[in-house]
Amino acid sequence: MLPDTVYEAKQIVCPVGLKIEKIHACWNNCVLFRGENEDLDNCPECGTSRYKHRKNGGDDGEDNINERKKGTPRKVAWYFPLVFRLQRMFANKKETKLLRWHDEGRNKYGMLRHPTDCAQW
Repeated sequence: MLPDTVYEAKQIVCPVGLKIEKIHACWNNCVLFRGENEDLDNCPECGTSRYKHRKNGGDDGEDNINERKKGTPRKVAWYFPLVFRLQRMFANKKETKLLRWHDEGRNKYGMLRHPTDCAQW
C-alpha cells in the first residue's frame, strides 16, 4: 500500500535509513529538472513554471533576478538510489539467501517446479 501523504511516507522511509534524492519535476510530468535542465526555471517542453507562485506577488516584483529566492518547487520526485537499496536488501543473511535463491537454490534438473523454470526452455 502506498502512503496517502508525504508525512506518512517520511514516517516509513526515515527510520529505515534509506537515502533519498529529491528531484524537481515539471507539473505536467514532461521533464525532470536535473542534468542539462537543472538550472531552468520553466519546463522546456510545455513552458510551465518550475516553482509555485507566491500569493502576495513577491516572486516577480524584484529587479535583480539573481538575488531573488526561487521558492518552492511545484512537484518533487523522490528517487531512492539503487546502491543503497541493494545494500539494505543484502544486509541480512536470511534475506540474502532468499534473494539469491533463483540462481543458487532452484532445481536445474529439467523438471518444472517453479514458473521461473519455464524461462530455461
